[in-house]
Amino acid sequence: MAIDGTWCRDCQLIDVSETGAQIRLTGPAVNDTEFFLLLTNFGDPVFRMCIRRWVDGTLMGVSFHRDFIGAKPLAQLRREAELV
Repeated sequence: MAIDGTWCRDCQLIDVSETGAQIRLTGPAVNDTEFFLLLTNFGDPVFRMCIRRWVDGTLMGVSFHRDFIGAKPLAQLRREAELV
């Protein structure tokens, strides 16, 4: 999900670690270098603010902002993104 909430896209989590993740996109990569990775299958979403590190076709590598970890209701996350 975009930092400002203007786009949201489905992806598949391939690999995750404490410092980053590898994801498979369902479409072309966006130009934004920072965004939220939301894990939303069960209950309230868990999210990490990410920095895009590399793109190879539909695969993308991201690193996590270490100081921005949280779990909030999606509606609250969207409201906060609109204030930015």
